[in-house]
Amino acid sequence: ELIKQMRKILLDSLNSTTNLNTLKDIYNESLSMAFVDIAYKTAMKAVSIKNDDLFWLKQAYAQALATQHYQDAQKLSYRLSKVDKNNSLKWLNEYYNISVAIKDYTSASKALKEMAIIDSQHSFTYYKKLVDLYMYVKDYNSALNLVQNLYKTDTVNKSKWLDLMANIYLSQKDYSNAFNAYKEAFLVEKNLSKRKEYFKKSLEILLWSKKYDDLKTFLDSYYKEFLTDPEMAKFILKTALATGDPKFAYKIALEIKQ
Repeated sequence: ELIKQMRKILLDSLNSTTNLNTLKDIYNESLSMAFVDIAYKTAMKAVSIKNDDLFWLKQAYAQALATQHYQDAQKLSYRLSKVDKNNSLKWLNEYYNISVAIKDYTSASKALKEMAIIDSQHSFTYYKKLVDLYMYVKDYNSALNLVQNLYKTDTVNKSKWLDLMANIYLSQKDYSNAFNAYKEAFLVEKNLSKRKEYFKKSLEILLWSKKYDDLKTFLDSYYKEFLTDPEMAKFILKTALATGDPKFAYKIALEIKQ
């Protein structure tokens, strides 16, 4: 009975005041008695009175999560990213995670774009997530446009963008453009391990699409680079045999033997 009376007193007090100090007392009392719903309502009221108050924004965000008011938590995390400038990245990440959880992918993409601008040193990671997000919702045009634009402007990660571009084409069964993207990635990449990866993927796509003449031309142009690697040599020979051209396979087998 006492608990019921205390709840009523706190709710009546909450409804009758706009004083922030009084609201703080109500908030603290609500938390001490584990009235999380009243704490949430109090913090939200305080935010509506003063929407740039960092203390109340943080309290409202915490209580919105605690009471599973996820849309409010989403809005508050974005507001915090603007008010709490020193921790913008943290709040945008919270905004992103909540947006994904409630399947608001438009807001999730907005969060990733803003994080990429703020944390430009790690922009590839955020844009990669954005491409994955577009792919998840089957928005292939947005994914492709983003990757194509980033490929033009990002001189550091060209082969990585080409790899992503190829994956987008593959998801649409566009084998011709997928091969061109992997071939370009192979040509611009300097790291030997990645060159092997892109070389193999290029050949595999040509095999899937049964473009054996193109496969022989591409393989013949670059296979000698990898013959000192036993695993690659085996892969190259199997690929040559898969073309159905025994003379071509024999020529490559002799090179491997030597």
